[in-house]
Amino acid sequence: SRSSSNYLQGAAATVQLSKGLDISGFVSYRKIDATLNKDSSISTILDNGYHRTETEMSKKNNTSQWLAGTNIRYKFKNFHVGATAIYTSLNRSLSPKTETLYRRYYATGDNFYNISLNYGYRNSRISFNGETATGDCGALATINTLSFRASDRLDLLAVQRFYSYKYYSLFSQSFSEGGYVQNESGIYLGANWRPLRNLSVMAYTDYAYFAWPKYQISDASHSFDNMLTLAYTPGNWAFTARYRLRIKDRDNEEKTSLIRRVEQRGRVSAAYNADSWSLKTQADISKCKYKDDSFGWMISQYAALRLSDKLRFGAVFGYFNTDSYDSRLYIYEQGMMYDFSFPAFYGEGIRYSLLVRGNITPRLMITAK
Repeated sequence: SRSSSNYLQGAAATVQLSKGLDISGFVSYRKIDATLNKDSSISTILDNGYHRTETEMSKKNNTSQWLAGTNIRYKFKNFHVGATAIYTSLNRSLSPKTETLYRRYYATGDNFYNISLNYGYRNSRISFNGETATGDCGALATINTLSFRASDRLDLLAVQRFYSYKYYSLFSQSFSEGGYVQNESGIYLGANWRPLRNLSVMAYTDYAYFAWPKYQISDASHSFDNMLTLAYTPGNWAFTARYRLRIKDRDNEEKTSLIRRVEQRGRVSAAYNADSWSLKTQADISKCKYKDDSFGWMISQYAALRLSDKLRFGAVFGYFNTDSYDSRLYIYEQGMMYDFSFPAFYGEGIRYSLLVRGNITPRLMITAK
């Protein structure tokens, strides 16, 4: 696991009751990190896993979490249906500051439960999957996905979701624009088209509506997210062009009405991959219009070299220049084994790194960055 926070710890078992029918049970007990209120209740459950400073260390493992659940699943030919139930208990009461408007319907208390029904159908051209959930909150959350293989060259995808602003769950993970399975409804439409053997076109558009106020948004709001990507791969070359447009509502300076935050991002890259080495040149731009205009750009060069089966090198060098944090740029950066990152760059500066990997013996490998 790459996370030191979002996991369960305990035991689980699955029993096949009959052909196509199985039932699972699981229990978990573990310590978690939390920010506490003055009365020792929980203000926020932390999931970043950081324990770098005295303050962060003081929050480590200060709360315990017990959980039990079950899942039953039935599969018949191309259909499947299932149900899940989960119950969790905390040794401290969860008491976020709900007087803040956007936190009004956050989870509160020390005992929680959720139940859900999942369903689906699949054949060679159509795939449909969905799940609908509720819990002690008394509200609904549902997501439904339909994919259609129109031809060998065209795939279509639609995702519908509705998460009530009153719904909450400590363990929900699902597709969303806002990052939470709460206070969001929307529709995503995507397509992947391969008009030529070496050319692919990927596009999507996503609309989301937030019925309840959010952070920095004091009223109901909307968001639009659109992206178009072209990829051309003749032989050892790979050329990519990408454009993304995101529009979100935000409070104005006086917090009397909503204004639009318009963010545009573009990227072009050219890469060449040989047997023992590879190069990639990439250019990124970003423009944000919100209160003030902000513009940024970055040029980066990647290189990889394999001297032998035992020794490999990787390097990246980039220069960036942005007007402010609003026009920050995110660039993929290779890390140590099982690790990667998308650091944000803003202001003006240079970013460079060197990665070395040596296979000393069949059982010993050393990497350095």
